[in-house]
Amino acid sequence: MSISKRPLIVIEWEDMTTDTQGWKMENSLIKDEPLLCTAVGWQIPSDRQYVFLATMRSSSGRCTDVHQIPRKAIKSLRRVE
Repeated sequence: MSISKRPLIVIEWEDMTTDTQGWKMENSLIKDEPLLCTAVGWQIPSDRQYVFLATMRSSSGRCTDVHQIPRKAIKSLRRVE
């Protein structure tokens, strides 16, 4: 199936956070909540563990910027068209 015939979807998932401010003492660590992220794109063939989402496509049927999102992290997935 061509990427142009794939469903356009909006997907929300929980993603990890990270602290990139260098070394810290263990007792000064702050527990952050996971981030709720949103992406819009074309759902390409996925499997039982992951949803694959291409956020850009070309008129020739090619796609790029493919996200691999673990199904366990997904909070919602809805079809746009």
